Amino acid sequence: AYGWYIDDVKIVTNPNNDLTVASNFWGTTGLNYYQIPTTQVAPIEVTSSVFNGGLDNLSGVFLKADVLSGATNVFSGTSPVTAIASLDSADLTLSTTFTPPATVTSYTLKRSVSLGNLPNGQILTGTVTAGGNGYVNGPNTYIIGGSGSGATFNLTANPIGVVEIMNVGTPGTGYTTSNGVATTGGAGTGLTVDIVVDGNGTITSATIANGGTGYLIGDVANVVGGNSDAVVFINGVSPGAVTSVTVVNPGIGYQAGDIIGIGQTNGGNCNFTVGTVTNNTPIVDEVPGNNTIADVNFAVTNYVYARDNGTFSGATSNGTDGFEVGNLFDIFADQTLKGINVRLAGGANGTTVGTEVFAKLYSIDPATGDFVFMEESSPLVVAANNLNTILTMPLLSPQNLVAGETYLAVVGSFDSGLRVSNAGTSD
Repeated sequence: AYGWYIDDVKIVTNPNNDLTVASNFWGTTGLNYYQIPTTQVAPIEVTSSVFNGGLDNLSGVFLKADVLSGATNVFSGTSPVTAIASLDSADLTLSTTFTPPATVTSYTLKRSVSLGNLPNGQILTGTVTAGGNGYVNGPNTYIIGGSGSGATFNLTANPIGVVEIMNVGTPGTGYTTSNGVATTGGAGTGLTVDIVVDGNGTITSATIANGGTGYLIGDVANVVGGNSDAVVFINGVSPGAVTSVTVVNPGIGYQAGDIIGIGQTNGGNCNFTVGTVTNNTPIVDEVPGNNTIADVNFAVTNYVYARDNGTFSGATSNGTDGFEVGNLFDIFADQTLKGINVRLAGGANGTTVGTEVFAKLYSIDPATGDFVFMEESSPLVVAANNLNTILTMPLLSPQNLVAGETYLAVVGSFDSGLRVSNAGTSD
């Protein structure tokens, strides 16, 4: 039997709003091309797969894409607005495609995802315009008024019955000038006073040191000390007025300037005036770092058709065996192919000088899916100046490519020394 001991546990609460981009695609009929000949321009699709990792359901998610030529925006598109439940996924695809003009131009594709907007009329800010009375710290129990519904609040209120106004009723005798003198009597507790007395021990003035809580207007409190014969009359106490509110549920449908009456079991007459409300206000992603999408640069060229992105990183090999490696290309208009470009990796782990390499072109048998050999280049014995540069390997005879067909262009070797540079994606 096996057992596992749990040492530390980290408890994480998901944010309310967190949309993650899981994967992205841009291209034509499943393949992306970083260089497109003017004869092969075709509609470019844009798709992103996203995951709602937040606690809130999202009802207005969409993908937005812009294509720029220099600083000029030449295309903008969005996907249909999509609802995604918490912890669910969705694929977002632009409603329209971008077909580049058949002119030599460079482009940048920019993409972003939006979580949608908050419902209109949610309370964002407001102020207490009447504090009311009888309130305690805590949630409201009911609200009235306003043009919306569903708002709830948490209240902060002054304690009820704190003595705010008093006067000396009976000055008493035998007292000494003191601060924080205790009192007894009345409906509340905790009232202390600072007293000043004359030469006979009679209180000439008394001020509130601590107002206590729970007192009522009209209460009489005895001042401790002396001959216990001095009293103060309580003329004013705090009513339990609301000093501030926190919006717990912003509700929907409210308008700026709405006056909402906020009540509690024993509290009333508190008014909250709505300041600002949502109005096509975007939902803010609380973890924005997981839904950014990198820009893509691509170009329409005179004749080069390329799947690589021009940024070379690493190399592909087959160990000690010879191999062929390449990319698929869809043809959208009849075309004549004369050669295949390759880049042989150099450096310590690069292609071995003296390796014999070749380029080949294959079509695809529509019945079986097998690759069918069409043509190849003359063999090339690799020299040092052939490494880390783009080589054009002419085919022995030009090949007519047919619109609607897919072809495989490869570089290969029967030797073990071939290393082909990686750049971008391959299919």
